[in-house]
Amino acid sequence: MSLQPFASAGQPGSAGGLSSSGAGTPLMSMGASAVTGLVTLPAQAFVAFLCTAAATATLTALGTYIHTAGVTAGAGVNRLGIYSAAGVLLAQTGDMTAAFGAAGLAEGTLGSPVAVQAGVNYYLAMLANYTGTAVQTTGVNGQAINSGQPLFGGLYPNVFSGGQASMPASFTPSALSPGGSANFVYGRP
Repeated sequence: MSLQPFASAGQPGSAGGLSSSGAGTPLMSMGASAVTGLVTLPAQAFVAFLCTAAATATLTALGTYIHTAGVTAGAGVNRLGIYSAAGVLLAQTGDMTAAFGAAGLAEGTLGSPVAVQAGVNYYLAMLANYTGTAVQTTGVNGQAINSGQPLFGGLYPNVFSGGQASMPASFTPSALSPGGSANFVYGRP
């Protein structure tokens, strides 16, 4: 099965055709081969990454890889979520404070399964909230992934919002700040 981030020719958020094979994962924020470093999530940081489903499937779990565990959970929750391309929440995991507080694979079950269609765009999102050591995931850090301008079709590849204590029920991609980094997030059946 092909893994196809929304955009990649070496980095997320740019038009291109990078793909990886294996893992049986229909939705990823970036191809595994695009991961180049670590990305830090400050307290109450909500980040969302535009992806195109590589296969039609029903997702039951979302995950990421935690390199540096979060220390001292703050007020609010730690979760992963999936949104439509318009920014409407389709489903989210339960609280992942324990999973984000340990290094390694952090995977959560969605509150309700989400059917994704091959070729359709979705946002995979993370919310982290630690007031001590911030969570670090694998991804692409410190690159101008998103200049703040929408891609063709008015789509924003990577957006960020601070001061979030819960996953928003919806967001307007053009109203959020463009992200300068991208975390590796995936959805699987």
